[in-house]
Amino acid sequence: MKQNQKGQIFSLDFAIAMTIAVLAIGMVLNYYELSVYQNNESQRAAELEAIALNASEIILGNGNCPEAAFAAQGYKVNGCLDPNNIPFTKAQLLIPNNYSCRIVTQGNLPVADCDDQLNPAQTDVATIRRTYIDASNMTTKAEYEQCIAESGCSTQELEVKIWKA
Repeated sequence: MKQNQKGQIFSLDFAIAMTIAVLAIGMVLNYYELSVYQNNESQRAAELEAIALNASEIILGNGNCPEAAFAAQGYKVNGCLDPNNIPFTKAQLLIPNNYSCRIVTQGNLPVADCDDQLNPAQTDVATIRRTYIDASNMTTKAEYEQCIAESGCSTQELEVKIWKA
């Protein structure tokens, strides 16, 4: 038996195996980080869109359509809006205080609390555009049916923009 025999301290196979293992772990961590980031982004976008859609539904579903003529027929009509009579606040539209909003109907601001100016650098913004019927010119069911049948309605667009303040 030889006493002072030098052995191999470093193996090239071991170095290659460790390099591959470190790269594999790095790739897994990178994939995990990207998937978490994408999940957070999609949740944020879905939350903004849900708040904007809910606010537009509250505005258009509040009974601005002429109900007297329709109630006798047994149904309710939604999707009308009188742009001159929009008595909503930000709280009534269920928009949280830490969100900013801008709601516009053909140049008019229907919600006093939602007249914030959007910063052009803002990237996370949910925008909902919905067409509605101007109910201020319609008083009977017959006018409504004629409006739909002949496309002679005075339609306008409601635009709801929501972003995190």
